[in-house]
Amino acid sequence: MKPRTSRLGVAWLLTVLVLSVAGTADAQRSADVTEANAYFQRGLALLKAKNYVEASEALEHSQKLNPGWGTVFNLALCYRLSGKLASAWAAYRDVAQHDVTPKNRERRNEADRQAKELEPRLSRLLLVANHPPDGLVVRLDGVDVTGLLGTENPVDNGEHKLHASAPSHDDLDSTATISGEGKTVTVSIELIRTQASVAPSDHPPPVDGGHPIAPPGDSGGGTPPIKEVDTETPRSRRATYGVIVAASGGALFATGLVFGQLASSKWSAAQDECPERICSNADALNHGLVRGARARADISTALLIGGTAAIGIGVVLFISAPGRGTRARSTALRIAPRASADAVSLTLDGRF
Repeated sequence: MKPRTSRLGVAWLLTVLVLSVAGTADAQRSADVTEANAYFQRGLALLKAKNYVEASEALEHSQKLNPGWGTVFNLALCYRLSGKLASAWAAYRDVAQHDVTPKNRERRNEADRQAKELEPRLSRLLLVANHPPDGLVVRLDGVDVTGLLGTENPVDNGEHKLHASAPSHDDLDSTATISGEGKTVTVSIELIRTQASVAPSDHPPPVDGGHPIAPPGDSGGGTPPIKEVDTETPRSRRATYGVIVAASGGALFATGLVFGQLASSKWSAAQDECPERICSNADALNHGLVRGARARADISTALLIGGTAAIGIGVVLFISAPGRGTRARSTALRIAPRASADAVSLTLDGRF
């Protein structure tokens, strides 16, 4: 019986604690509602007295304690009468879009009408960052508006504090002044890199007790400018490449002559088989000789042409090579001959 009694006691204790917490919450909620109603009535009285600034403050406090669309509707009226058109427009839109209670239909329709009337009178602020750095954060009156860059945003008239920051950049603090109605004010955000984040090459290192090395063309500091020195080469590599190309062309030409001789031999053998140059299509041996002769003749022709071209290029390279005392230019050349039983190709590319 003791364990059961113990469990009943624990359950009773938990019930008492839950009821106590709920009672405390209800009491706090009741106190908030009472205080909210007091601020609401004070706001309405100040509104009738045309003290719109203090009326707005009272209604804002009431809204924090006990939110209600009726409070927001009266806040919108205070904002409009005090010249804060953007705040009034936003409040009217909230009521028109979210106060869906059927009995408040007339108030919702009035809020929608007021929002539409205010919209063309709104002043707008356009924040522009042409080259935004990584990690850019922009705050307007303490509110993060980074996602609104490049968009015209309705704002109330008056001064607005702008703060922009990004890693490795100096912070930017500015003030945008909005006045009038229906105007758009554009503010460009340009952050400057911090001194510590600049590349070391942009600042010459100090030498000789802290005196920096003067950059080229700078007469200050007493250090002579650094000049580029021309290096002379006995002879350009172009002449060497010219000799190589010409030699390769000679080799190709000689190979072409060899293939020409082989083609002639094959053709003579084919003529021996067919003295009258009339052979049967079934004569496979003779047809093989003819095809072989023609293939070697084609290869010979291609190699002779390629060799002649290579020799000409080599001569041009050798003749146009700069002499002693002239800066050599970077030259690269590649020849890739390819031959098979039925075709031949010659690839020549390079930089002169």
